[in-house]
Amino acid sequence: MKEVLTIKGLSLGIKTELVRDISFSLKEKEFLAIVGPNGCGKSTFIRTIMGTVNIFSGELSFLGKPLSIYNHKMRSRYIAFMGQNNTVDPQMRVLDYISLGRFPHFHYSTRQYDNECITRVIVELGLETLREQKVGQLSGGEFQR
Repeated sequence: MKEVLTIKGLSLGIKTELVRDISFSLKEKEFLAIVGPNGCGKSTFIRTIMGTVNIFSGELSFLGKPLSIYNHKMRSRYIAFMGQNNTVDPQMRVLDYISLGRFPHFHYSTRQYDNECITRVIVELGLETLREQKVGQLSGGEFQR
């Protein structure tokens, strides 16, 4: 299987070093759980992978290339982040909210293909009955799906 994310000796933080000497690789179709107490650097680590926080030292590569060569737009085609405290218009339909994930791809694909991708995600997540519902009407569990 192809390596998607490779990290070697990564140290990171915002003003001070929060996380030191992380090394691992993540292959295609593998999952990674990041756990730890409040304030230990979990979100900072995710933001580093997204490219919004600079690394102190180490190497971070994505699809075999240094993450630094990917500009923000290129990165957004592969990496998405849904934080803990997202503000969402409660009147937005579930369908429209899910379609935001296609935004980085709109100039690279046809509208029909985008709609097919969105429909596929809705089916995979079992949200067919909720697709026209307003986001503000969802339960917490439904929203997390």
